[in-house]
Amino acid sequence: MLNWVMGGFVRQGTTLTEWCRDHGDSRVHARVALLGQRNGPKAQALRARLLAASQGDA
Repeated sequence: MLNWVMGGFVRQGTTLTEWCRDHGDSRVHARVALLGQRNGPKAQALRARLLAASQGDA
C-alpha cells in the first residue's frame, strides 16, 4: 500500500513527504499506518486520508 500511495502522489506532482508537511502529519506515522504496523483509530483515519489524497480525491 505504501508504494501505491507514494506513486499516486508522484503522479500528481508531489510526494508523500510534501503532503504530510502540508497537512501537519508525521511522515513516519504515515509510513507506519500504510505498512499496517499500527491499526488503531488514528492510524486508520490517517490511512484513509492518505489513500483518498493520493488518488486525487482530497
